[in-house]
Amino acid sequence: MPFCAPWRKPQAESSTLSEIYKGRHHRRGVVAVKIANISRDEESVCRELKFLQQFGGHKNIASYYGAYYRAPLTECSSELLEVRNDLLYRVHSSQSPLEVIECMTLNNFYILQIVLEYCGGGSLNNLISKTNGQSLKETWMAMSGLHHIHKNRAVHRDIKSLNIMLTETAEVKISE
Repeated sequence: MPFCAPWRKPQAESSTLSEIYKGRHHRRGVVAVKIANISRDEESVCRELKFLQQFGGHKNIASYYGAYYRAPLTECSSELLEVRNDLLYRVHSSQSPLEVIECMTLNNFYILQIVLEYCGGGSLNNLISKTNGQSLKETWMAMSGLHHIHKNRAVHRDIKSLNIMLTETAEVKISE
């Protein structure tokens, strides 16, 4: 059974390599589900998952809830994935979610669901457009998240207003 199922049309922030849907998680409720075609760019997907796992706990970075692959049509299961040391691992045991059994390569799998905190307020890009660029408070919150990333000696490789999301309560969250 998949981690969660997308149930809304893609949001405007979707890109050519992935689409972002509004979904429902059985425990967390409404979530964002990024559907990525991992056969196109395996390295950037692994880098993104590692980033999300490492920094998703900061108040200005979108929370990361997990990633699942959808197997090719010949298979019918979805499994939890975890990134450790730049490698992607399959987690086998539902009893012990941190038990990593085997390392896997992504080139056998086509679809990856990355489950994130849902930010229903749109992107900072949308807010800047609506307020003629006067979004100082939101920009300050984004810089707080970016400072957290930098002080941990990491770099967000695609920081732009489209990757800075707002929750429905106007909290700023950096996304990948």
